[in-house]
Amino acid sequence: MKYSRLFLAILLIILALPAQAEGTASLRLGMDIWPPYEYQNQQGQSAGIAFAATKAVLAEMGIDLRSVDVLPWGRGLKMLEHGEIDVLISGVYTPEREKIFHYPGESIITAEWRAFVHCYRSNPATYTSIETMDKKTVGTVRSYNYPEKFMKDLDNVAIIDQVNTDETNFRKLVTGRVDAVLSDYLNGLWLLHDLELSSQICVTPLPIGSRELYPFFSKKTVTRDIVDQFTERLRKFKATPAYERLLRSTKSYGQ
Repeated sequence: MKYSRLFLAILLIILALPAQAEGTASLRLGMDIWPPYEYQNQQGQSAGIAFAATKAVLAEMGIDLRSVDVLPWGRGLKMLEHGEIDVLISGVYTPEREKIFHYPGESIITAEWRAFVHCYRSNPATYTSIETMDKKTVGTVRSYNYPEKFMKDLDNVAIIDQVNTDETNFRKLVTGRVDAVLSDYLNGLWLLHDLELSSQICVTPLPIGSRELYPFFSKKTVTRDIVDQFTERLRKFKATPAYERLLRSTKSYGQ
């Protein structure tokens, strides 16, 4: 009995240790629904560029995905902080988050912010500077981290209208309740396709800003060494035809 208890105690300690080297562990992944970066396809399978790239790089390291959980973003961050999942896709860098999570030194993709307008009530090509938003009502989403300087300048010339979802903003744009909508470029194209609004809403050339999207790793369950290995493998993966095919597939709705 004494040896059984000792064996159990050792086993529990081993299971609690972070992954130390390639091929020694499987990871629990968390993801939100944010196409085309991460989503579930019609067969209920996880998909998207952030998911596919993360899975492919981990597989090259000999690390499988033990589980994939679809979670609200805020809940996923809490679970990652407490070590209830090992990796969460995909978010932007902040100094506050770096204190809590491991970041790889390479992003999955550079995502762009874009302004969308009605194709016929407006001339999309004329939206080239912040001044072209003068006295316009611009739809945004609460809690989104838009580029700070752009939003400060926009607040000086336009009327900011906040809602809870991008879908609401695009529907308001169609009915004329806002003049323009700020959205992630690829996610905006995806939503417009799903809402069957692609023929009515067009993207503008207005420069807003971009941000890098990363997977976050739990400091409680994943070592820095594993994350550094992930960084090197990701850099190599992004130079492959497989990554290029992922990029082309995400942009197909904009063609």
